[in-house]
Amino acid sequence: PGLAVKCLERALALRMARAAREGEGDLMPMAGTLTTLGSAQQALGAFPEAYRCYSRAVTALERPAEKGTDGAKAALASALQGLGGASRALSKQDEARRCYERALQLREAAVGPEHPLNAATLNNLGAILQQQMKHREALACY
Repeated sequence: PGLAVKCLERALALRMARAAREGEGDLMPMAGTLTTLGSAQQALGAFPEAYRCYSRAVTALERPAEKGTDGAKAALASALQGLGGASRALSKQDEARRCYERALQLREAAVGPEHPLNAATLNNLGAILQQQMKHREALACY
């Protein structure tokens, strides 16, 4: 993951330079790089860095997702899932719960409530609810 982080940071710098030259434009590639970089940072145990990457990705994806593009909604759900994990690792349980709930809402709207893509988010949401001693709500996730 260490080499991956270096490569992703370089890719992010190139995407940011392009965005600065051309205006805001399409933020999806930059957001995708941020989400992947967050994942690599998380794999290294660098949770504050992962949290910052995922947060930036979520911010970049908010407007495109509001416009209703399915790709932006899916990308936002992935970034929220990552942000939930980083939040949880940083003991931000309430924020993690909100991230997982929103990611689940986006995914269920896109693929339906019974799709296997929802399983990881449901599992993570259930774990947060258990930590918060909300066992009945957690049980509904499993």
